[in-house]
Order: sequence, then structure tokens, then C-alpha cells
Amino acid sequence: MLNRTFILFDRITATSEQKLFSQGIHTWQDFLQAKTIKGISKQRKTFYDLQIRRAQAALQKKDWTYFSKRLSSTDMWRLYLELRDECCYLDIEAQGKNILLLGVYADDEYIALLQGKTLSKELFLDILKKFPFIVTFNGTSFDIPLIERYFGISLKEYLHFDVRHAAKKIGLVGGLKNIEKKLNIRRESVISGKELYGLFKHYLATQNEDALRSLLHYNEEDCKNLESLCHHVCKVLEKKTFNSTQKK
Repeated sequence: MLNRTFILFDRITATSEQKLFSQGIHTWQDFLQAKTIKGISKQRKTFYDLQIRRAQAALQKKDWTYFSKRLSSTDMWRLYLELRDECCYLDIEAQGKNILLLGVYADDEYIALLQGKTLSKELFLDILKKFPFIVTFNGTSFDIPLIERYFGISLKEYLHFDVRHAAKKIGLVGGLKNIEKKLNIRRESVISGKELYGLFKHYLATQNEDALRSLLHYNEEDCKNLESLCHHVCKVLEKKTFNSTQKK
């Protein structure tokens, strides 16, 4: 995936990337092997050859930060497709600045960090050691800054893909639940987001296990459905960007 990505390099836009594809330049190696490329001067090609070799070295070293710094938030799907096995899907339930529940879904396992029980900075950071690529929906504006304030930490060193921005590129707008309906992604939980705080208060007051199960089930579906949405968005964008004749 990354070795087909040219928008990493200076002044190469999505449009100019498509122009390269139309000339049969589908990979970095194609570019390096071409003697001349239409629309790119000899001097400029030498400059890009150097950038490509730097990118190849970063890819070989698995220096993912090199790529994340050069990809816009809407183009992080390219890095996601390269590192899907290292991702965790994160969603929080909060009241104001107070995190009630932090849910993470990774490697087919749901992990719930519940306020007053398991919600701690140490446990959360332990999860990120195993899955350092965070996937969220609207996490740039909500989940990530709230977690940083709550725990007093910075998450800038971790890779982050906010699916909401990429989803807009294929016409999927609105909240997660609205997009789930458009894509026919199933949701079993019948409670609404507005009911969560009352449910949490009820659990704290009574330790009612049914209330806890409902709360956890709602958040687990948020996290699992985020994975389904992310996969759909990335595959659509991949298909739109790279036609079927390109090298894999």
C-alpha cells in the first residue's frame, strides 16, 4: 500500500498522483526505474528519486511516524491498511470532562476500563504498548483530548486515524449511529447515548449487574462497529484511488 503512495512527497497532490498512475507509474520502484516522466523535469525527478529512497528506508525500518507526518487526516487510511493488525478501536463514554467508560477493541477482544474499577492510566498505556495505532470516530475533537486531560498525558507519540474525516470523502457524514444505519451495520443495544449517564449512576448506586451489562454492551458495539466502518471506508477509498490494473 505505502509503496504505491506518492502524495507523501513534496507538491504531489491526489490529482498529480493519478497522472502518474495513468502513465503506468504505479509504485515507487516504477518511478525510480523510469528514465523520464511526463510533467516532471529531469532535475525534479532526481529530487523525487531521493525522497522515494528515504521513504523506502523508512518503510524498511518500520518508521511509521515518518509516514503519519506526511499524510493528512483524510489519507491516514493508507497507513491503516498497512498496519491493521496493530490497531485498537477506541471509544469513550463521558459526562462533561468525566470519563465513565473507556472501551478498546483489538485482536478480537473487547477491553472495558470502567470508572471506579479498572479505569487507570497504567492499564490504558499497557494496551497501547501492544496496539499503538489508535482508531476513533471523531476522536480528534473528542476522545483523544478528553483522555489526555483526564489522565494528564500526551498521546502524540501514537498513531491515530480518525475515521470520521476519511468517511466524509466517500459521502458518509453525521454521527456514528447514523452512518451505521446507512451501511446496514447491525446494533443490538437498544439504549441511546443520552441514557448512558443515568444508567451509569444507577449502576454506581445499586451495583446492578444488568445495568452494567447494558452499559458495557453499548460501548462494545461502538468499538466493534467502528472496526466495521473503518474497514468499509478504507476499502472504498483504496478502490477509488487504485484501479484494478495496478500492481499490488
